[in-house]
Amino acid sequence: MVPRRRALIMAALLAVVGVLPGAAATHAATAATATCVPATGSDQPDFVPSPHPMTISADSLSANSLGTVQGVTITLAGTDSTGACLTTKLNHYTFTALTGVTNLKLTTSDGAGAYTVSLTSSSSGMTLGAPGVTTDFWGAITQVCIPWLHLIIITCSSNPPPNDTGLVDAASSFFNVSSTVKDFQATVYAIRSYATGTTPPPDPVQIPAATLTVTSP
Repeated sequence: MVPRRRALIMAALLAVVGVLPGAAATHAATAATATCVPATGSDQPDFVPSPHPMTISADSLSANSLGTVQGVTITLAGTDSTGACLTTKLNHYTFTALTGVTNLKLTTSDGAGAYTVSLTSSSSGMTLGAPGVTTDFWGAITQVCIPWLHLIIITCSSNPPPNDTGLVDAASSFFNVSSTVKDFQATVYAIRSYATGTTPPPDPVQIPAATLTVTSP
């Protein structure tokens, strides 16, 4: 394997699965390209994310204790034509675990066509999070369907499916919610997991039978 391709794959792995029981690895992956400092505040990432987000989708998953702070502005790694730091306004989500994830797909790129990274798994044994772990992500849930909210004639399998994003964001802004959802899609700029207790938690990322694809010119 040529050194350039090996370097791309290592960068892709850090970008796609850089979710650890602390932010150190994610911080290391992004700090090298950051030209701006992180904004301060409890709803800010303590690293500067790439301006090129991941897209994440899953046929179904169960979210445990999802909370949302809407309208958070974060700093991104890069500057505009005036030299000002790039920013974006999005939501700050927290949860303790995503379980029963089926047909997971993650895609990200460098934004310049140098590489595109895709990770897929059809396993139903995927989990993100674990007891004693809290996970944050900054982005937007763009599509989600809560099956029990709908009548039989308006199911999640409708084309297009119902979109309960506004309801999920609003409800989880007031209290943490737990539910099984379908047709999940999100745009994610930053993600991190960290231990909330004194005992080291198990690995918070379990993605069995996954396929990682790196495409570059």
